[in-house]
Amino acid sequence: MVSSLYNKGLEENKECIFCGNCINVCPVGALIEKKAIRAGRPPEIQKINTTCPYCGVGCGLVVYKKNNKIIKVRGNKNSPVSKGRLCIKGQFGLDFVNSNERLKKALIRNQNGDFEEVELIEALLYVKQKIDEVKSKNGNFAGLASARCTNEDNYVFQKFFRTILKTDNIDHCARICHSPSVSGLTMTLGSGAMTNPIEDIEHVDCFFIIGSNMTASHPVISWKIISRIRQGAILILVDPRKSPLAKYATLHLQLNPGTDIHLINAMMKIIIEEKMYDSEMIKNRCEGFDKLEEDLSKLELEPLIEETGLDENDLRLAARLFAISGSSSIFYAMGITQHSFGTSNVIALADLALICGKVGAGYTGVNPLRGQNNVQGACDMGVLPGTLPGYKSIENLDDNEFFSKKWDSQIPKQSGKTLTEIISDCGNNDVDFLYIMGENPVISDPDSKSVIESLKNVDFLVVQDIFLTETALLADVVLPASSFAEKNGTFTNTERRVQKVNKIIEPPGKDVLEDWIIINKLAELCGANWHYNNWLDIFTEIRDTVKIYSHIDPNHLETQEYFWPCDDIGESVKRLHQEEFTIGKAKLIYQAPPKTYKTTEEYPYLLIIGRMYEHYHTGTMTRKSNGINALQPYSKVYINPKDAIKLKVKNDDWVKITSPIGEIKARCCISLEVKPKNAFITFHFKEAMANSLTEKKHLDPYSKMANLKVTIVDIVKD
Repeated sequence: MVSSLYNKGLEENKECIFCGNCINVCPVGALIEKKAIRAGRPPEIQKINTTCPYCGVGCGLVVYKKNNKIIKVRGNKNSPVSKGRLCIKGQFGLDFVNSNERLKKALIRNQNGDFEEVELIEALLYVKQKIDEVKSKNGNFAGLASARCTNEDNYVFQKFFRTILKTDNIDHCARICHSPSVSGLTMTLGSGAMTNPIEDIEHVDCFFIIGSNMTASHPVISWKIISRIRQGAILILVDPRKSPLAKYATLHLQLNPGTDIHLINAMMKIIIEEKMYDSEMIKNRCEGFDKLEEDLSKLELEPLIEETGLDENDLRLAARLFAISGSSSIFYAMGITQHSFGTSNVIALADLALICGKVGAGYTGVNPLRGQNNVQGACDMGVLPGTLPGYKSIENLDDNEFFSKKWDSQIPKQSGKTLTEIISDCGNNDVDFLYIMGENPVISDPDSKSVIESLKNVDFLVVQDIFLTETALLADVVLPASSFAEKNGTFTNTERRVQKVNKIIEPPGKDVLEDWIIINKLAELCGANWHYNNWLDIFTEIRDTVKIYSHIDPNHLETQEYFWPCDDIGESVKRLHQEEFTIGKAKLIYQAPPKTYKTTEEYPYLLIIGRMYEHYHTGTMTRKSNGINALQPYSKVYINPKDAIKLKVKNDDWVKITSPIGEIKARCCISLEVKPKNAFITFHFKEAMANSLTEKKHLDPYSKMANLKVTIVDIVKD
């Protein structure tokens, strides 16, 4: 028997992050997780390969099951993405699948306002009746799809709304995570996705990481980057917090929250003044440089730098390191996008990469890290208003006609409403029927109080999910859906890699069905006959209608690597823009520094909202994992020691956090991770809904993103 040091639990070892990789690499099998002890012997256990349902990395899993229950998980060493490594969520966070809280029957709200269990067909007939009622009065439909569902689920969902409900009011959570990436990168480069595969990390000379605490949100990618840094690569980390990556940084620029464009413009101004730009890239592959140079020349360097709170020498060093390093690559996430100026942030990053020749040239690139397992795929499948599968435009006559013919039904010709607009319309009595598949906007969307009021105001709300979430509690009908472990299909990860999802166990009840099957049954009740018998039938149609997926052979998904798009001979394109941009020449577009977040006497702190390593999104899955929940059972607000002294608080004291639109209570964690007058909290906990503090009055003009990342608050001891 091997025990931990001094027989103390690993939770007392502050260096252990519970990734479980020690179990995976133990050469003699001496290490095993507690829950797997005496759970079964090899003849009784089956092993099934699949893809992780958590973040956008898309790690490979080997899942061990016995008697329709997941026993343990190992990293798939043959996975080209993760090569056997997993984080705490992939290794120990799948027990939510076997949770007793899983939905097993459909629910209908009765006249007393209570839920009653009914057969699935009864619930679907009731939904069909409501659809007919809304149609008869020319009412408004809207739907929210899911980045956690498969490509096949999302494809069928949007097809149902566009062909049967005749609406383009379709969106999903990408609206509040990476919609600025889609709009910004499409405008500048021609494609709103990661330009490079994850494997290119092994060849990068200089990492420019901004707005991403990837050790929490994309751990396996962060470990790959740390490995490369240990080989000599440079890391320029731009983060208002001192994240775990900071100790590996060549240069940590701990800027003031929301001053990213000030920093990027200052860097570009220095690069141009010192003539460190790539003249060949600018001349041959870009347009708009003269205007960009002119606009930047009008900016004074000192005020830009002062706004960021940084030292000029550090900024000059960052500019030089990025510009002169051989293979520099930008990685960013929602610290860049979750602002009402998120699109401008993204465009500015693309400008920086372009003038230095750090995109479309080998291992260099601009890489938005997608937060959820299939947010890239959901976008690819067209669950965005105005965007048909494969990024075709619903307002383009040729695109519209193509899909109308393929689906044998005229689809809407005008773009619909975005997520934030749909929720607002619900509050204004402008939505009669709302269908939410696998999303929990009560926790994830800005201004939680108004979200709850809006959803209560909808005439008819259907929620399809695996648990009775905070959103499902407000529904008129709740439909029980399969988890990732009970379905076959595909996910598309953050690098545009399409991967297979394999069914591991049977669902917990006969009425618990795959999301696409539920939608298909409803479509059949509405008169459709799409001839879908399994995921393969849907994927075959996807190949036929979505050009960027046309080269993918579903029978070889587990033996070949598939990225989108493909080249002229049908081979996957791993690196985008290598010879030319899809829009011809890339566009350099100057972005003026926006108005930054300013504290007031009433609200003297800037609160940053993000994620922690252990938990995921709205906590729907990880908070059903006993081991993970034991490690992080409640919400914490991180404050600087100087502020703690002023507030007269110590670790675990309760504090009240108040913004202009709401208040929550959380326990205090005193930490040097945040600067004085800054604070940090996660949004995973329903007991302290961080988005009760965020507002949605100010939206990005291009993507309709709200200010989800930063808000002004007051903090007092409770």
